[in-house]
Amino acid sequence: MGRAIYVVAAIVLLISIILHPIAARIRRRNRHVRPQGLVVVSNPADVTFELVAIHGLGAHPEQTWTSKTTAAQPGDSNTQRVHLLRDLLAPDLPSARILSFCYSSDWLIDAPVRTAREISGKLLAELTSHRSKTTKNVPIIFICHSFGGIVLKELADLEDSFSRRIMEQQNDGNNINLVSFYEQRPTIMFRWLSLGLIVDRISAHTRHSTGIGINTDHSGLNKCSRREGQQYKEIRGVIEETTKRM
Repeated sequence: MGRAIYVVAAIVLLISIILHPIAARIRRRNRHVRPQGLVVVSNPADVTFELVAIHGLGAHPEQTWTSKTTAAQPGDSNTQRVHLLRDLLAPDLPSARILSFCYSSDWLIDAPVRTAREISGKLLAELTSHRSKTTKNVPIIFICHSFGGIVLKELADLEDSFSRRIMEQQNDGNNINLVSFYEQRPTIMFRWLSLGLIVDRISAHTRHSTGIGINTDHSGLNKCSRREGQQYKEIRGVIEETTKRM
């Protein structure tokens, strides 16, 4: 019995040591004020469609779309930050109103107790309020990362008219473009612990969707550092192809 207690204590200590860096990073990140609700990233005068981004679990609403890269100049160690929505998609999609849905998604420190259905309810209320103030309702393209896709699914289940419209488009086969990106590299924690593929090809593929493999890990699926990169070309290409079906 005494030996079992020591083993349990050792396991708890080991887990605490492993999780401490994550908890410390979350605390540092939480010191900054986070945006909440539907945030307008880009709002051009002549809007033809809206792009709504939904981040995943344990993500910062701003940092989750931001890639950190080292400047290419020799001897320059400064880190450059490239925001997928603001720095890349907004200039390349001049007729898109880009919105980012921000919500508290912490799971380890100060985690809120709420379900994906509750989060999707907040999204629905935000979208309803936002679209009631616009001069015209335009088509929406959703871009979701990880848990954000579950939030979107709950939105479809929550809003009957939205769900019916999705089903009508799926049956028609021409008006909806559902694309899933999946990682081709394992996620590594603490530089040595491999979590494998969090979203593999089988998980990303459905009867109504097209799957596209990306040479990155799970965290890198929603981060692009440059326009010339193949990953960004794939994302932008899918959005542009979708707009042609609207």
